[in-house]
Amino acid sequence: LTQIRHSAMKFLKRSQNKDGSWGTRDRALQATAFSLSAFLHSGESSVSRTYGNTISNAHDWLLSAKPESLNDKLALVIALSNYYTVNKTDSTAKKVSELLSSIESKPSEIWQDLLAATRLPDEAKRPEWAMHGKQLLKKYLAETDNFEMASLGEYLELYMTSHTKLHNDKNYHTSYRQTVLSMQAEDGHFSVTVKGNRFAATALVVMIEARQLHGAPNFFPHVD
Repeated sequence: LTQIRHSAMKFLKRSQNKDGSWGTRDRALQATAFSLSAFLHSGESSVSRTYGNTISNAHDWLLSAKPESLNDKLALVIALSNYYTVNKTDSTAKKVSELLSSIESKPSEIWQDLLAATRLPDEAKRPEWAMHGKQLLKKYLAETDNFEMASLGEYLELYMTSHTKLHNDKNYHTSYRQTVLSMQAEDGHFSVTVKGNRFAATALVVMIEARQLHGAPNFFPHVD
């Protein structure tokens, strides 16, 4: 497990753009948001020897980003909230609050759930449509297993389902190992239909592996 995750993290580090982002144009924000989250969930921080500069540069790029789509705004909220969990900076918390207050419409179901599974800064107001922890657990324990990973949306679904099932369903654990992890390429990335989404897809698998290895509990809301 550690080798798979480290190979993916090395791929992400090698692939980072000079400005701190990942990907190009309209895919850069989500690619950067999930890549930053992957390093943080793996226990790295801005002072880490191997990945510290990678994390700091990604955070700086995201702080200056101006997302236009609703999904990009939510991806940015999630990544900056994860960063705030590790490095409690006022500028990061302020950006999260500003982004949440600018969201006027309800996002798609998967993005609602991604936000619901993220611990926000204390001063940030969680939207009313976001599920509570117990509701989220119940929902994804009942999900049908799907390991046909082709689109970024399917990787997002895998992340949410695995968040619940890897610790509660032995059959799911076995199927996950046999199918998903066999999809890793020699250079460490995970394949997806749209090549520009491979950074986000790889980052999501790293986050799943981090959850499996040591729980990464600080990044998730308390289940009440």
